[in-house]
Amino acid sequence: PAKDIAFPDSVVSMLRGDLGQSPGGWPAALQKKALKGEKPITVRPGSLLKPADLKASRKDIETKLERKL
Repeated sequence: PAKDIAFPDSVVSMLRGDLGQSPGGWPAALQKKALKGEKPITVRPGSLLKPADLKASRKDIETKLERKL
């Protein structure tokens, strides 16, 4: 599409792959236009997150609440 379109952040996020990938992918021209040169995520988005340290989080919450959970 030659027309300049201001895509909402939610649409850019969806086309980038923040929510995962659609079956068959997005139309390449639309994705390229919305992302403005940014690379789309091609893996499961959760795989890019660092592992959660639940023990440390629990300790932090207990400290803030001043009680055991």
